[in-house]
Amino acid sequence: MIVSRQEIAQRVSDTTLKSEINRFDDKWVRFTSAFEEKLPSCREFVVVIAEVLNGKVIPVGMEIVEIDGDEIIGYRFENELIKKNAQLLKVSTSQVIDARYSWSYLLEEGGLYRLFEARLTGPARRMISEFTNFFVDLPVECKTQDIELLRRVEDARTTQELLEICLESDCDPVEVRKLPGRKRMKEISSLSVLEYLATHAYEEKVIALLESHAVDQPSLAELFRIAIEQKCNSVFSYLLKLNRELHRAEWGSENSLQVAVKNDNVEAAQRLVDLGLDIDESNVLDETPFALARSKEMAAMLKSKGADVFRKIADDGTTAAEYLYIESYSKCPELATYVERFCSKSFLEEFHADSDIPDGASNPESEADFVPVNGSTITFLLEAADTDFGSVLPVRELPTASN
Repeated sequence: MIVSRQEIAQRVSDTTLKSEINRFDDKWVRFTSAFEEKLPSCREFVVVIAEVLNGKVIPVGMEIVEIDGDEIIGYRFENELIKKNAQLLKVSTSQVIDARYSWSYLLEEGGLYRLFEARLTGPARRMISEFTNFFVDLPVECKTQDIELLRRVEDARTTQELLEICLESDCDPVEVRKLPGRKRMKEISSLSVLEYLATHAYEEKVIALLESHAVDQPSLAELFRIAIEQKCNSVFSYLLKLNRELHRAEWGSENSLQVAVKNDNVEAAQRLVDLGLDIDESNVLDETPFALARSKEMAAMLKSKGADVFRKIADDGTTAAEYLYIESYSKCPELATYVERFCSKSFLEEFHADSDIPDGASNPESEADFVPVNGSTITFLLEAADTDFGSVLPVRELPTASN
């Protein structure tokens, strides 16, 4: 039986867990916004519901398929990490006790997940007695105090609290550290806390730290790239106020407009074009920004700003529009339909003649991945960190008065 968040909060014995469950409404708006925008930093959108089984409260994960008003539709999964073959559920937002939108179940959002690991009581805590070494062992390149610092700045609820943390010794947010990457705990990056916060779209916190800490030019340029990639457009605008010339920054073979287009950041791309960047400057593969568009909105904006859709970008005479049509035909039909008007009749006839597939010739949809988990809870934690479902809760019982 799936029960409401209010009932769960009444059942659990840990007061901090109660507080975290009751605080869920505060972040639901932010979560749904991220779900609707499909931000680049988001991979698996997961909520947690709870069932009462034989008097025990069991957390159950749901991979979200759709949010329709007050209803959530998604696939149920538990510690077995069954991905797509799972049962399809429909629940109300009142039954959700936590929400996540990334692969990492330790560091990003989801305060309840962290509290589970740190505040278990009684028999439930004994299930993961190895936890005391968890942060040291995974990942070994990171310092425990640096990971703890990330948790503290993420959990800071006011600007003042954030600034006080960053004034402490060894807490400089501009200092480069070995920190977990965006996708997997075992992928280690050299970045500052400031860059980490920008990577995960903590825009208000990033701006507060930029206002209070000096940042050198290379670090500003890196933050600018991250802001474009993650659609942190408040940070993007603030950085341009600090240094208007940042829009001319380049990273390897890419300029800021190409980065914005590849990440479908229409707002940033339009601003960069308005600031004077060449709308038709190609990359090392001769792809123009228009040819790299990921959405109809991006392509339409670039066309309205004067992008040359008929520019030849391949040795065989393929134009930017035709190139984009080929790339988007199966991935984004709406974009392909928009671009089709700029393609020659001969190109379209040849393309569709080559791409016709007899009925029944397509490959059947593959079975869902199944990741078995055996052994101790710590084994589960380690295996979960290496799967697309690292967001799943690592324990099976909420601490209640009875356990």
